[in-house]
Amino acid sequence: MQNLRQVIPQITEDIVAALRLCTNLTSATWVDDTATPEANFLPILDVLMMLPLRELTIRTQYDPGERVWARLNTIQGIRRLSVWSLEWGPPRVLQGWADLLSSSLTHLELGVRELFIYLFLFPYSVHSVVEVFLRLSSSLSS
Repeated sequence: MQNLRQVIPQITEDIVAALRLCTNLTSATWVDDTATPEANFLPILDVLMMLPLRELTIRTQYDPGERVWARLNTIQGIRRLSVWSLEWGPPRVLQGWADLLSSSLTHLELGVRELFIYLFLFPYSVHSVVEVFLRLSSSLSS
């Protein structure tokens, strides 16, 4: 994104304008290997939040940032969620999402550094998965 901005300074605005035309979009993937994922993703996320998304994939090099997590914590109706971050930052993934997603989430994929978790949630509650993840997160940060 940073390299694209040098060639096309309005790239984020163009992406946002194009997404606004996609009123039936049900799946989205965001991949960002820059040092500024929050600034890059937040305007796009604002549009994605207005769409009938059922699947969301986020892959970043660095922590997406407080404002992105705050917006993501309000999302509802997602069936498939995939979140990967090589430099996760504070272990806050899914904090606040369990209650909102427990009735719709069927697939969860979490990746952090070399750790990879892939879960099919048919027999499990999201609360159980969050507890396992938080235990894994705290053992990684120790």
